[in-house]
Amino acid sequence: MRRTVVVLCAALLVVACSPMGPRRLKMVPGGWQVEEQAPQPTLSDVDVNPPSRSPQARSLGSSSWEHFESFDVGIIEFDEHGRLWSESQRDLVLANVRQHAMQTGATVIVYVHGWHHSARWNDTNLVSFRRVLRYMASQPTGVQCRPDPTKRSRVIGVFLGWRGESVPVPVANLFTIWSRKRIAQTIGGPATNYEEWKARRNHRESQFGEVLGALDKIHDEANQGAQEANRTFTSLVISGHSLGGAMILSAMQRIVFGTTLDRATVIAPANLNRLGDAVILLNPAVEARRYKAFRAELAGNMSQFSGAQKPILLTMSSTGDWPNRIALRVARFFPTLFTPGRWREWHDSTTALGFSKPDLSHSVVAPDNVLAIQIENAKISLFPDGIPPDVLMPEAINLAASRKFGVINLFNEKKINEYAPFMVASSNKNVIRDHNDIFSPGVISFVAPYVSASVRKNILQFCRTPQYQQTAVK
Repeated sequence: MRRTVVVLCAALLVVACSPMGPRRLKMVPGGWQVEEQAPQPTLSDVDVNPPSRSPQARSLGSSSWEHFESFDVGIIEFDEHGRLWSESQRDLVLANVRQHAMQTGATVIVYVHGWHHSARWNDTNLVSFRRVLRYMASQPTGVQCRPDPTKRSRVIGVFLGWRGESVPVPVANLFTIWSRKRIAQTIGGPATNYEEWKARRNHRESQFGEVLGALDKIHDEANQGAQEANRTFTSLVISGHSLGGAMILSAMQRIVFGTTLDRATVIAPANLNRLGDAVILLNPAVEARRYKAFRAELAGNMSQFSGAQKPILLTMSSTGDWPNRIALRVARFFPTLFTPGRWREWHDSTTALGFSKPDLSHSVVAPDNVLAIQIENAKISLFPDGIPPDVLMPEAINLAASRKFGVINLFNEKKINEYAPFMVASSNKNVIRDHNDIFSPGVISFVAPYVSASVRKNILQFCRTPQYQQTAVK
């Protein structure tokens, strides 16, 4: 009887395993390819989560470029090693982003999902992402040196998918945290010496960072010629949740410092690399140890960050995020216990970044009524209080300082440099209720004006010219 039960349980787990392959591609001789859709159907903005088996659902399920009335969503999928399932899928998405960026300017928002999710057309994260994009498209979009309401940029979401759920069986899938976290950090790219050695040994270098870099290149090239072409500037925001946040942090280690966290040293602020206009991690499922290069940089250059310094990385975690506060600590206990080299940094190796008191620099607090507002009805400030949308002086944009973001309060708890490029913030439950509440009005109410100001600071290099200042006075 026991043997029968064991066999049945094993068979159930095997049958229940989620697909290893991509969600949006078709198999052809030689590999995976995007499905041709010509002409590209335009979906109504109400079809962000259409009924299963409807024509709209079939269109979404087979498309790597979702074309809605007021926004678009590009899908790029990665395998367990961080390799692209299809370069044609990447090329399709990048080509469309480039086209919009060069024609009208684009508001590009990249999202990397976490545990238990995928690029399936009706994944709850993807549906919520579409809703946020729809809301953003209903607001004034596009940044210019002198605000012009007649010009708008196209809102584009880029959804980076991976196999976040390997065993879609309740309770049983809780035990996949170790494998999924390891895979997420593999996709993000080697952040430690050991991960770098392992990637080279297996000859499986991740392409995740390359995709982010390609989007950043489009962003930079579009903005260099935006004024001359009389179009809006292109903005680029990178965001990730849970294990998606861990994935991005791994990539950011190499992007910002150019080396692993084991070899990183304090460098001059001018030599710090950045990605897009803002990188935001929401409830990232990552231990504080993987932030130590950023921590050391802050400590070594705290007095040297000037008004010219642009924001690089914002981490925001909720006090109600019990999976990171408790479950991640439990999950990291045995890996740390059996790695004697980590015993000296036990706290850093077993504590989630968002709950590491030495790293927390800010708190984000919202009133009780924020959660009662539906995202479609939210009235969100476009800029933080005290930062006008037409500001020309970069030193006026000090996003690490204590200030108000509409109804949201940001407090610089440790009085760190107000131009510090790295922030680790703890939010109350009115901003982010729990681990998964990352598409809430509270989050958007804080993130939207933060991003607007960060984008503004980034484009000032193109606006602060004698010719523009003369016309701006008139």
